[in-house]
Amino acid sequence: MSNMDSGLKDKIIGKAKEVEGKLTGDKSREVEGKAQQVKGKVKAKAKKVKEDIEDNQKRRRLLKFVVDKSSKNYEKRK
Repeated sequence: MSNMDSGLKDKIIGKAKEVEGKLTGDKSREVEGKAQQVKGKVKAKAKKVKEDIEDNQKRRRLLKFVVDKSSKNYEKRK
């Protein structure tokens, strides 16, 4: 489980705690499990947002490079 992302890890452990709470009648453990699942979902969403931002930054740099190159080539042709 060490290479598993922490969001997924929290979702799995949270589900186990929720089920344990349901089986034993321990409402506190059940709620704790549900909360940990939510924490895992939030981590997964945050990771996705971070990756999307990084991808967007890479696209912007690439676009800027292409525009700069094409404008330099255009100026050379004048």
